[in-house]
Parts: sequence; structure tokens; C-alpha cells
Amino acid sequence: SADIQRIVESESMAGQPQRLEILDDATVFERQPDLLRNTPSRKDGIDELTENLLRVYGCELIQEAGILLRMNQTAMATGQIIFHRFYFRVSMKKCDVRAVAKAALFLASKVE
Repeated sequence: SADIQRIVESESMAGQPQRLEILDDATVFERQPDLLRNTPSRKDGIDELTENLLRVYGCELIQEAGILLRMNQTAMATGQIIFHRFYFRVSMKKCDVRAVAKAALFLASKVE
């Protein structure tokens, strides 16, 4: 299967083993498709088309800046992932897309 899944065994305080499932993003969205429809931006009144356009715009900014800075593609892709994950927690009304794109690329340059 293309899904990346690991089971991590750990001991709970009672001595009983606990199972923790670690899933990739695709699996999470397959199991909970409403996560894509109920983002903080949607709750703040931003429609689906506008949110998608702003996400594409932010990713294009990251890609163009990464090319100008001669970064590798892995770092640019990581920046785009950080960008998307940020907006699953915070509304686009609260944080400027351009500022978040810059910050995501900066963080990605440190991670990669």
C-alpha cells in the first residue's frame, strides 16, 4: 500500500501496551474528508475557491523564491507542506499568505 503506516508500541502507566498509529497526510484525509471542508479559513467566511487560489499563490511564491535563492527542490516542497499545514490550524484572515510563505520557506531551509 502507498500509505505509510507504523505501529509504535509503548508502555502505558498501567503496564498495558498502547498502540499509536502514525499516518501520512493522504490517509488522514481519506479517513476524515471533512478536514478539507472545515478549515479555519472556511469557518471565517473565506469560500473554497478563494482559499484554493490563495494556497496556490502561496505555493507559487515559495517555488519562485526557492528558485531565485537556488534552493533544492526538496526544501521548496517542504516549505509548501509547512505552508499548507499552517493553514489547517490558522485562518487566512489572521495571517498574510505572503508572510506565511516566506516563513515556511525559511523553516524548510533549516529543516532540509
